[in-house]
Amino acid sequence: MINVGLLGSGRLGHVIAGAIAQGKVPECRLVGVLGRSKERLFPMEEQYGCRACQSPEELLALEPRYMVEAATPQALQEHAIPFLEAGCSVICLSMGALYDQKFYDAAARAARAGGSKLYLASGVLGGFDLAATLSMMGKLKGTLIKYKYPNDSGRCPPALMELPDQFEGSAREGYQLSPAHLNVAVAAALACGGLDQTRLRIEPITDEPSDSFGLDLEGEFAGAAVRIRQGGFGGPSQGTALAAWSAVALLKRLTSPITF
Repeated sequence: MINVGLLGSGRLGHVIAGAIAQGKVPECRLVGVLGRSKERLFPMEEQYGCRACQSPEELLALEPRYMVEAATPQALQEHAIPFLEAGCSVICLSMGALYDQKFYDAAARAARAGGSKLYLASGVLGGFDLAATLSMMGKLKGTLIKYKYPNDSGRCPPALMELPDQFEGSAREGYQLSPAHLNVAVAAALACGGLDQTRLRIEPITDEPSDSFGLDLEGEFAGAAVRIRQGGFGGPSQGTALAAWSAVALLKRLTSPITF
């Protein structure tokens, strides 16, 4: 069995820990969870049969091959380097941490030194494999779209009120509007060729059911349009769960004998 560690004891962490405990990733076992809140951390020890760790050294002593980050960009920046240097690859959900070029460069150096990798989970979107392929084939115009209810509609979540109803600019400019809610802009930009080359657009939701994110790709030889509708076929929105499960799916791809 392949040892896996987890960084984060919140909602995302519970989804990931639960999935591994249920055998959704047959080749893996969860050996430890690293977190700061004792109230949230230590119950996971009994619930998922793993070690509650309060320091990176404690988790590294359990010899994980992979560490899944489900915390914050700050936590990823704080903890990723020692894991990468120790040869433990990191699967991250807080992709906004890579907006910091110094951290990006430091993580790359640590991964090379440790023979490890920093993997970006797809989060609440997708299509990054196709975007990376098209960008290698030739010129690519990538546009990330965030759909939201207008601020005066009475349906816009309070946290998204900081976003304008409409916007168009570079992914860098868009990410700066709200790093917490446009975290995926960094991943899209890395796949499409850069923060300044990739576009970001905010559009109002006008129809029901509605899309939450989109990724438009216009390459020299092919194109595509990806739309993510949280709630699927009439079910409740599972945005947080979708992000967590994308990390689980990535872990399964990395550890399965046959994969895509």
